[in-house]
Amino acid sequence: MSLDQAAVLIVWAIWCFFHSLLAALGVAERVKRMMGAQARWYRLGYNIFAVVSIIPPMMIEKSLSTGLAVDWGRFNTVRAIISWGALALLVWAISIYDLKDFSGIKMTAQPEKLVTSGPLSIARHPIYAMAYVLIWTRPLTDTAIISSAVLTFYLIIGTWLEERKLELKFGEAYKEYRKKTPAFFPWKLALSKLGMKSR
Repeated sequence: MSLDQAAVLIVWAIWCFFHSLLAALGVAERVKRMMGAQARWYRLGYNIFAVVSIIPPMMIEKSLSTGLAVDWGRFNTVRAIISWGALALLVWAISIYDLKDFSGIKMTAQPEKLVTSGPLSIARHPIYAMAYVLIWTRPLTDTAIISSAVLTFYLIIGTWLEERKLELKFGEAYKEYRKKTPAFFPWKLALSKLGMKSR
């Protein structure tokens, strides 16, 4: 690993750490208590932070790149189709949620509901699944491949934390949903289409 690649690894690791820290249930609740009446702004502030703070790592990654590490060659069109398809599925997965609530724009405090419709009826984490596809089907430079590895590890940890958070929020309802629905890819649906049963 070159010094430039190490720098990219460190920058992205720092971003992942703070992004995850501020999303952690205990930290979020502590900060909300400190904010008092302004706690309703936490989610919106967090989302703004996530978007703005990702710009420096992306710029550093691009500035330190010296060229492609993976050349898809004649399969570049296939790569592009997969990438755009994943982006379309990602948008579909996000659209299932109340976008105002998802972004933090909606300030009214309402009980959260377990959403299991649309893409969430065939996979528990379709957003994470498409994120995996997107980060590995983009043009992979010598620095991008490092950030893709870091972000993959981050998504694995993030999924585990998200599972714990959802189980705490929704209890038995989420446990039953987890039994019936795969985490990332709808393999149970594929088996059923082939006339096979999953155990």
